Amino acid sequence: MSGIGIIHGESMEAYHGSAAFGCHDLADLRPHPLLFFKKHVSKAIPPDGDTPAKAFGRYCHALALEGEDAAAKRYSEAPEGIDRRTKDGKEAWAKFLAQADGKQVITSDDRRVAWRMVEAIREKPSLCRLLDPVLGKPEVTFRVQMPLFQLQCRSDWYLDSKGMDVNLKTIDRLSDFDKQFWTLGYYRDAAFYQQVIAKATGKIPEMGFLVVEKAEPFQAVLRVPDEQSLDIGWTEVLRDLMRMKECFTTGVWPGEPDEPREVSLPDWKIKQANP
Repeated sequence: MSGIGIIHGESMEAYHGSAAFGCHDLADLRPHPLLFFKKHVSKAIPPDGDTPAKAFGRYCHALALEGEDAAAKRYSEAPEGIDRRTKDGKEAWAKFLAQADGKQVITSDDRRVAWRMVEAIREKPSLCRLLDPVLGKPEVTFRVQMPLFQLQCRSDWYLDSKGMDVNLKTIDRLSDFDKQFWTLGYYRDAAFYQQVIAKATGKIPEMGFLVVEKAEPFQAVLRVPDEQSLDIGWTEVLRDLMRMKECFTTGVWPGEPDEPREVSLPDWKIKQANP
């Protein structure tokens, strides 16, 4: 049984291996709960695999929020110039992996870009104050017990003194964030985090997104969801939770309805065919 409440120092493996559900899991309830059941309850569908983008995001989080020493314990930079097609290259690579001892491998480009992002954060006095280790802590887990299941979230940076959750987002262009705030469901994630943290701590936290560009000019800013966005997000999350509760109660996890329906061409194709 996973711990309940505010948990410091929990590994990512333990967090993802817990029985609790997070905000990203809820997305699998839409449009039909059958996918959620097979991925997160029966585990008939294996977890999504890792990607270079996810790996880089974790490294950037560790470097920016936990510091270089903490990042060095989990990540190892691959040496340049190894041709893994040759015998000597294969031997050199095997030697590197043995020395890395299970650490996540990053490239020199990963390290360069991540450091530019960290520098962009450090150039902003307001962000430095926000990430003051005296005031906040990285990677804090909040896990709460509901009547039929557990919910959880993991704060990238939590300021207990201010009651504030900060979520680090890396992005290609800062100008894209406002659109991604709704297209990628960040408003819904923020509402979920806010309510889970409130249940665990007894106080409603402020919510913020620390947004950092992954390319020049490497800007770093804080974006704060407004109350209307959080209200709409929570309405949508609550609808998901009620649906999940019904499924757990009835034991029925519906998929696509077993009835025929028409399928149509898109409007643009119909107009093209009927000028």
